[in-house]
Amino acid sequence: MRRTLLSLAVLPFTVGTSAIAQEGFIIQDKPSAQCSIHLCDSINGPTYAEDGSIVRPIGWESWVFIGSPLTPDALNGGKATFREFHSVYIEPSAFEHYRKTGEFPNGTQMVKVRNLLYQGDDCLDNDEETGACLAVSGWGYFNGEYSGFELTVKDTTRFDDPGGWVYLNFGEERPWMPTAEPFAATSCNSCHEANGADDFVFTQFYPVLRDNDPKLKQRAMTPAKADGEDDASVDVPSQLPSVLSPVPVDEAELFEYLQKGEYKAFATADAEAHPSAGPHLEYGDPVKVFFSDEVAQSLEEGYDLHPKGSALVKELYAPDGEQLVGWAVAVKTDEDSDKGKGWFWVEYMSTEDASQKPVPAGNGVGLCAGCHAGGNDFVLSHLPE
Repeated sequence: MRRTLLSLAVLPFTVGTSAIAQEGFIIQDKPSAQCSIHLCDSINGPTYAEDGSIVRPIGWESWVFIGSPLTPDALNGGKATFREFHSVYIEPSAFEHYRKTGEFPNGTQMVKVRNLLYQGDDCLDNDEETGACLAVSGWGYFNGEYSGFELTVKDTTRFDDPGGWVYLNFGEERPWMPTAEPFAATSCNSCHEANGADDFVFTQFYPVLRDNDPKLKQRAMTPAKADGEDDASVDVPSQLPSVLSPVPVDEAELFEYLQKGEYKAFATADAEAHPSAGPHLEYGDPVKVFFSDEVAQSLEEGYDLHPKGSALVKELYAPDGEQLVGWAVAVKTDEDSDKGKGWFWVEYMSTEDASQKPVPAGNGVGLCAGCHAGGNDFVLSHLPE
């Protein structure tokens, strides 16, 4: 179902292409959105094959380019979760709607095309420490070959996934698959919900969206309060006193502590393993969280900041939910969280070998802090009911 918008029939033009049968798939045809210079009369949403899968959009190269984040391996301990350029495009009729309303409508499509970095012999020289490439313009990071095609779709009337958003991968090597099925909601939605600045979308990384969001423009026009003006409607809780963490952050001591299961003495813990909402081992694999008394009290009483010494241990299980295969640990080592630098992070992918870690342990680990930034003072886990 497409949400119909006010049509201002001035200088009409067509956005997108109607679907046709391709590569052996019978595809449902639909009209393209008709747009004026002001607004589109409908959203040019995705096309669905007869089996319900979503068809890879054609003509995405002419969509609105909004940004290209990059988190290279060399800057993330050699194991970046997203190591390529992610060039992101939004379908034009959805973009026009966003410009007018500040909302992503049902039918919104965003393409993410992955590109490997120029490296090796493609460069005049290489910097192994940073992964940078020397080209004619100097040192930097440059788009290499395509390495994948992904699509994000919003439709609250069709999908019961959080926010109505679904995420699809059409493959890595070209030719990309003509259709794809959405990932399970546990694969993407929780991280997007926790960290996306606006409706599951990382608009904080896309200036094209930020600069065209009327909500932000309205806020910029709202007069700021005078110095000293009190806002009685805002209740800012204080922070609980600092404590000595019950969980050591010395790696040798920590691994022994975990192997002995000393964290199981915490009074607050999940009763049983449940699907992970984050990228531990594999999205959706079972986890069980143990909360130190301090962080449990802080969460229970609704504090904005957790006390220094707060600690959480997350048991990581194999897909069967029975075999313990590792741990993820977070310990707050400073009163100031400082964008995640005030937290110690580590994840062990083995219960026997402490060297089996996706990234080096330490404070401010980008892979951990980045995902947890959307939580309550970097804590995404909820207290058990």
